[in-house]
Amino acid sequence: MPTVVALAAAAVIGILPTHSLLAVWAILGLTLAAIAYASTGVLHHAETLAKRVPDPFGTLILTISIVAMEVILLSAVLFGPGEHASIARDSTMAALALVIGALIPVSLWLSPRSSQLRRSGLATYLFTLVTLGILAFGAVHLLPSLWVAALTALSYAAFLYRQLVTHPHDFASKEVDAPDTSAHSTGVHVGLLLLTAAPIVLLSHHMAGLLTPALASIGAPGAWAGVIVAATVLLPEGLTTLRAAQRGDLQRVSNLTHGALTSVVGLTIPVVLVIGAATGQAIDLTIGAWHAATLALAAVVTAALWAHPRPAHWLAAAHLTVAAAFLAGL
Repeated sequence: MPTVVALAAAAVIGILPTHSLLAVWAILGLTLAAIAYASTGVLHHAETLAKRVPDPFGTLILTISIVAMEVILLSAVLFGPGEHASIARDSTMAALALVIGALIPVSLWLSPRSSQLRRSGLATYLFTLVTLGILAFGAVHLLPSLWVAALTALSYAAFLYRQLVTHPHDFASKEVDAPDTSAHSTGVHVGLLLLTAAPIVLLSHHMAGLLTPALASIGAPGAWAGVIVAATVLLPEGLTTLRAAQRGDLQRVSNLTHGALTSVVGLTIPVVLVIGAATGQAIDLTIGAWHAATLALAAVVTAALWAHPRPAHWLAAAHLTVAAAFLAGL
C-alpha cells in the first residue's frame, strides 16, 4: 500500500503548479507526507527481513535502509537549487536535537513502568556518540574529508562489532519481539523494499526544488532544510519508539534512539563526504561554539536523565530546553 500511494503521489506532485507561495507550501507538505508514508513501508519490509536473517546481518539491513533514505534526501537537497553545502551538518545536528532533546524525554514520560535498562549498553552508546561527534565535526578542521569519512566509518564499524558480536547482551531487550507473521517470501520483501524506496528518490527531487522558496518565503534560515529532512526521516522510527515506550520497553527505546543517532553520524556523514569528494561538491561540517556547548550539555543531561528509574520532570524539561536552544541557534 505505501508503494502505490507514494508512486501515485510522485506522479501527481510532478504535474501540480507552483505559481503561488500557498501552492508551494501545500505541495511541499504533501511531498513530505508521501515521503514519510513511503518510509514506513521501507521500514516494515526491512524489519521483516531483519527477523528472518541472523544478526549481525538482520540489524544491518534495518540500519542501512534508514541511512539510505536519509542519504537520498540529503543528496537531493545538496544538488538541488540554492546553497546547501551544510545540509549534512544541519540534518545531523537537528537529528541529535530532536532525539536527545525531545524523543527520549517524551518516551520516558510515556513509559508506564521502569523495565530493566542495561547501563553498560547505554554507556557504550554515549561514548560512541561522543567519539563519532568529535571525529565528524572536530577532525574536519585537521584532516582531509576522505580521512574523516574513513575514521568515522571505522569507529562506527568497531561499535557495531561490539554491539552485534562481542557484547550483544549489553543491548538485548527482555521484551519478546513480535513473531514474523508475513506470508510473503524473503525475495518478495526484498523486491517490495526496493520498490517502496523508488518513490522516495522521485519525491526527494520535488522536495529539493520546493524547500528553498518555501523557507525563503517566511524568512527562515537555510539550515532549517536540515531540520525538515531529519524530522521526515525520523518520523517512522520515532513512532516505533513511542510505541515501545508505552509498552515500558526502555531498552528498546534506548536501542532505537541511540542506534539511530550512531548510524546518522557514523554512516550518513561518511557517505555524504564521499559523495562530495567524488562530485566536487563542497561539504561544510563546521559547527560553532554555541552548538558545541549545547551538544556537551545534552550529553550531560542525557546521562542524568537515564540514571533515574523514573526520571524527574525537571530533567525531561531540561532536555526540551536544550533542544529548543539548539534549534534556535540554527
